[in-house]
Amino acid sequence: MRRSKLFTRSMGIVLSLGVLLGISAAPANAATQRHFIHITTHGLPIWEANAELYLPGGKQVYKWKVGRTSGGSERWNFTSNGDNGGWLDVGVRGLVKAGSRPEGITKTGLTLDRNYCFQIDARGHAKYTGDSINGNCT
Repeated sequence: MRRSKLFTRSMGIVLSLGVLLGISAAPANAATQRHFIHITTHGLPIWEANAELYLPGGKQVYKWKVGRTSGGSERWNFTSNGDNGGWLDVGVRGLVKAGSRPEGITKTGLTLDRNYCFQIDARGHAKYTGDSINGNCT
């Protein structure tokens, strides 16, 4: 089947406009999704945290870490390309008593389709507060 020059030229213009306007012909489920891990504190607890991002085959592709710090917050961003089977492991620890080892929470095998939130209270107790699908994390 032979196409006219006008048809070919008009399709080129439409595709060029689509690129300029950020419109894509790719299926909606192929788009990347931006998510985060958010760690907040109340007061000035001493805390530390780490997280690892894994591909479906188990290969670690990224690692975040915050050494002992006082108060503040941390937000780690990641992108999911719809890779079913990839996951996060997250550990958040607070120093409950001077001279003791940090105590905390470790969550493993977290899916890449949502945001995750953790909190350390003024006494150094760490807890998982929720995710963007089930609540308490926006």
